[in-house]
Amino acid sequence: MNATNDGAMETPACPVCDLVSLLYTRNVMVYLYSSLAFVPRRVIEGLAASGYSPQERGMYLEIEAERFSDVIEALGRSCGLTDPEKGATVVCFTERGRPFGLDSLAHVKPLSQWEDILGAGDLLDVLRNGRIVTHFQPIVDYAAKSVYACECLSRGVRSDGERINPAELFGKAKKAGLIFNLDKLCRQSAIVSGASLCGSGRLFINFIPTAIYNPEHCLQTTTALVEEYGVAPEKIVFEVVESESVTDLRHLQGILDYYRERGFRTALDDVGSGYSSLNRLIGLRPDYVKLDIGLVRDIHKEPMKQHVFEAIETICRRSGIEMLAEGIEHAEEVAFFHNAGVRLMQGYYFAKPAEVPQPVSFDDRPSSS
Repeated sequence: MNATNDGAMETPACPVCDLVSLLYTRNVMVYLYSSLAFVPRRVIEGLAASGYSPQERGMYLEIEAERFSDVIEALGRSCGLTDPEKGATVVCFTERGRPFGLDSLAHVKPLSQWEDILGAGDLLDVLRNGRIVTHFQPIVDYAAKSVYACECLSRGVRSDGERINPAELFGKAKKAGLIFNLDKLCRQSAIVSGASLCGSGRLFINFIPTAIYNPEHCLQTTTALVEEYGVAPEKIVFEVVESESVTDLRHLQGILDYYRERGFRTALDDVGSGYSSLNRLIGLRPDYVKLDIGLVRDIHKEPMKQHVFEAIETICRRSGIEMLAEGIEHAEEVAFFHNAGVRLMQGYYFAKPAEVPQPVSFDDRPSSS
């Protein structure tokens, strides 16, 4: 996974990207400020009891330390701060001897968030050591009876080799404010693994739009890897996940435009899961839409779902957007979408995700269980 580490590819260096590696830096200067207008005396006394010599610098404290994590642990263990006080206590750090500059502002966080970050355990190990493996699930062109693409699905790996459930991994990242770092590592792993395993086929690569604060800055490594591994941009489809939770559509539009301008394709996930997704579809005009699994399931026997599908199909057909039915598990669902003119399908009925893309059989067979 060395090829997926941040390293020198990010130019200029991104302070958000560097956060995890900086957490393991030794010999640091820690700065602590309280929005309560004063630093509680018990903070100073607790740090002193833990072996530190905090220096009062007006409105803030300055603490020399071997490791930043030790200071955070001491603050939680010895200072008796309440949860509101932790939220009001802002902490940051720099390497000792390095002045506090604008890049340091990315590391200014409440004590409560630092505790969440340093308590993330497996997540920090995954981010620091690139412990992500990519699984691939085929997307089939049922009309042509061929594999059209593969979706890249990320799995974390603990130091003992055990796999980490994606919901657990991304849940920790959200709580710790490290979604950007994890989302980026997953994109990198998908490109590196997919370039070698999927040959000239298309890759659908997920991304979380709320994790990208500035496309020009945050996506440099992603686009550089595509070029380095010789993958044609038009073969890569960047797929928006959690699109229903996006509130800033202008920001999302900026990300999609960034990808399009560089020759990539785009897709919206979970279309049909709510009324707002139809509005997003009209406004964002992706190249592909993936129908929500809840809409796909048993659509052949639920007229209301069929009406929703017809509305989406009309928009897509008139806008030149390709539809993809995701989560197919039953032969009846395959038949419904095939008869409705939807050629792209994905789901356990055809193949489950695996580290090496699995062969797909198009012979008639019982539905998957």
